[in-house]
Amino acid sequence: MAERLGIRTGIDVLKIADAAEDVVLPVMDEGCKLGRLELMMGHAGVYSSFLEHADRWARRYGVSGARILLRAGERELVGGQGDQLIDIARELAAEDATTSSRN
Repeated sequence: MAERLGIRTGIDVLKIADAAEDVVLPVMDEGCKLGRLELMMGHAGVYSSFLEHADRWARRYGVSGARILLRAGERELVGGQGDQLIDIARELAAEDATTSSRN
């Protein structure tokens, strides 16, 4: 919320989401589970129908589903535009490949 208000916190939202899923989620009661993709869906402001697709393309292209949802939110995608998630996954995979080849 702070970022949306223009307040720069320096907090890496993806790392917070990872910590939430890897550390907090395993100790939560069964009825109250919220994973990284569900958390990122709310943060990015995208539709819940994107969750399954983001997860599928993330696994297929070896990228973060959370990053896919963030990029979809940045592009202000709406329901019915979920087919664009595959393009986002491909872009992220290409960006990751470029970054790793530089290192």
